[in-house]
Amino acid sequence: MQKNTILADYDKIIHESKIILKEYDLCDYCLGRFFVKNTNTSSSKRLGNKIKKSINSRTPIKCSLCKNLFSSLDFYAKIMQNVSSDYMFSTFSVGAILKQSIIERDDKMRSKFNLRGVDSIKTEITKELRNKFTRKTKAKIDHITPDLTFIINFRTEQCHVKTKPLFLYGRYLKNKRGLPQKQKPCQDCKGKGCIFCNNHGIVSFNSIEGKISQFLYKKFETNQVNFTWIGGEDKTGLVRGNGRPFFAKLISPKRRNISLPKKSDLGEIIIHNLRIIDHIPSGSIP
Repeated sequence: MQKNTILADYDKIIHESKIILKEYDLCDYCLGRFFVKNTNTSSSKRLGNKIKKSINSRTPIKCSLCKNLFSSLDFYAKIMQNVSSDYMFSTFSVGAILKQSIIERDDKMRSKFNLRGVDSIKTEITKELRNKFTRKTKAKIDHITPDLTFIINFRTEQCHVKTKPLFLYGRYLKNKRGLPQKQKPCQDCKGKGCIFCNNHGIVSFNSIEGKISQFLYKKFETNQVNFTWIGGEDKTGLVRGNGRPFFAKLISPKRRNISLPKKSDLGEIIIHNLRIIDHIPSGSIP
């Protein structure tokens, strides 16, 4: 009974494919995507190829829908590898920016042939990119909090990468007077990061913030550090005993899973108990 149902479903797929291919020249990916959820296969490309062989349909020189976008995915997966080669990561996600004309053609075709429950071309492209990148790097997909997020712009043929911020907790001792806690922001960008401050948000490092930032820039290869201070002292004060606690948010760190020393002597200050945390807490200090 189940076998007869599968055969009936495939006959329906063949029938509908013939109707579609009379009007549009589609690649294996685009044709298979329309029916892959109605079969036991997970590959749109393999299904599309199987359908075409069943009806003796040749693969066109140029797909009417995607304009051969799927055939370029190996190229973009290689770009993803290149732009992420300097980063430490174990999880990732992928987003895509497509030409509006491709999205509109896809919407029009799915509506015209009443193709319900079909993934959009954008969803299919990002899925294929995820699979290719996973096979090459062994990294895992994470849609919620990935270490790296790739944005592939098919309009400009560029790949941008964003990294998940990293949060730290630590304490500092101040052994020399005359060192302020906070650093003045860059005058050009007001602390946002620009070419004049190397995207750090600060240009000088003659403060507690500046010295800890320099240490973290080197340790984590990060662009910028935002601090949350637990109390403060004036420029002429000292910090002794267990030290003053602080939290740091690292923006776009390239290194993540690294060992941290129990104590680091930075000259006028010493930082200790530095460790990676999940988030900056709103309650008690750890």
